[in-house]
This record gives sequence, C-alpha cells and structure tokens, in this order.
Amino acid sequence: MAVLTLAFVLGPQAAGLVSADVDLAADGTTACQEITVQAPVEADAWVDEGSPASNKGADSILNVDGGSLNAETAVVSGRDRALVRFRMPSVPAGCVVASARLHLFSPEDNVGSRAEVTRLGSSWSENAVTWDSQPEAIGPGVSSWS
Repeated sequence: MAVLTLAFVLGPQAAGLVSADVDLAADGTTACQEITVQAPVEADAWVDEGSPASNKGADSILNVDGGSLNAETAVVSGRDRALVRFRMPSVPAGCVVASARLHLFSPEDNVGSRAEVTRLGSSWSENAVTWDSQPEAIGPGVSSWS
C-alpha cells in the first residue's frame, strides 16, 4: 500500500462542516462538533501509458510521471498515474465534509514538481485497472507544488 494519509474535517452542516462526533441538541437537531478523521487506503494501483493494457495493482511503489511533450506534434506521452481509493468516514445526518487534506510522500528530491489530485467518475479494481480502462476524472483537479 502507498504511504498516503487522507484527513477529513467534520463539522455542522449549517456551517458547511462535517463531524463524527454527534450530539443531540436540546431542540432535537443534530449538533456536530468539528473533528478530524483519518481515512485508511483501501486500494491503490498505478497505470502506465507506455503499457496501456498492463495492471500495476500488485506493485509496492506507485509511479507518477507527467510524461514529455513532443514539440513537433504537441502530443504528450510517457505518463504514469497513481490511483488511490480511501475508505470514507461515515458522515452523521445533519453534517457535511468541510475539507479533506491528502498527504503524499516521495523518497526522492522533487523540488519544483507539481502533483494534481482529481476525483474519478467511476469505480476501479486494484487488480484490474489499466491505462486503457482507468476511470475518467470529473471536476477540476487540485494542484500542489513541492
């Protein structure tokens, strides 16, 4: 499994937050207290554009590479992507997820590297996903620079 941590902040729905700590208020409504919950990795794999039909779900290291741009054709090739699925915390009624923070670790010095995280639009299997079968990303990605 990958060395990844995903933490969710939970709190009251009215405030736009989510909590796993739920109390019943005097008026009978749910009162969420803001807390942080860590979600364990449930499955991980990486997919390789250079081997589009190969499954890498059993690999112990997740490769990520943005590939390279061919200046003459403007085509990017040589990309590798990591797919990670987390077990989501239960969200009590009347509460919502306020934020999520993903912590990534790289054993190499990658100063100036950018990572982008996107939500996937459909399910995938750790032991079956390939470059050709990977789910489409939905919504905008979130980027971070090292």
